[in-house]
Amino acid sequence: MKILRVAMALAIALILGWTVPAFAGDWQIGADGGFTASTGPADNQSFAAPQQLNSTDGFIAGGHAYYDVLSWLGVGSELYYYQEGMNANGMSKSLATHGALAFIPLALRAQGHFGNWMPYFGMGVGFNNNYVWINNSNFPGASSTSPISLALKVDVGTDYYITKTTALNAELGLITNNATQTVNFNGTPVANTFANMSVFYGMIGFDFNL
Repeated sequence: MKILRVAMALAIALILGWTVPAFAGDWQIGADGGFTASTGPADNQSFAAPQQLNSTDGFIAGGHAYYDVLSWLGVGSELYYYQEGMNANGMSKSLATHGALAFIPLALRAQGHFGNWMPYFGMGVGFNNNYVWINNSNFPGASSTSPISLALKVDVGTDYYITKTTALNAELGLITNNATQTVNFNGTPVANTFANMSVFYGMIGFDFNL
């Protein structure tokens, strides 16, 4: 029973956030990782045979830095890499792997302070540098371009400060990515594809307040 009472007291302390005073500085620097889910099928407008492409679930990892210009407003930059598989309807073979490096040079974060909790809503604008690796064991002679596309990022999340300078972080969001990808077979263009490569994501990580 004593162990149960101690566990309940710790749980209540975590929920109420009384453990330590939070928010020691103006800079928030963090790293996160998690999973991605496709926002929908990619449009494959093949010159020969139009075909719908589907993205498989993937992963995302990266980091961010924010400066609190006001107690409720942070301005910063973010850099994330995310990757997913690509398959075509009616094909049993893996078609390709798509990766994108999303750089968000301008991001805004509206945040609140509630004890050790800091929930926030953010948005930013930047670009995606896209990469596609064709599965040459299934499609020999295939290659593709690596276009750059506009990236809009919208997110909602929260920090929970376990010390004055260290917080656990959880975030859900969306990164838009709409780019025309040219696929070549033996040097001949055969498809303009992968128009929709936007992803939903969920991440957990750490934030450090400096």
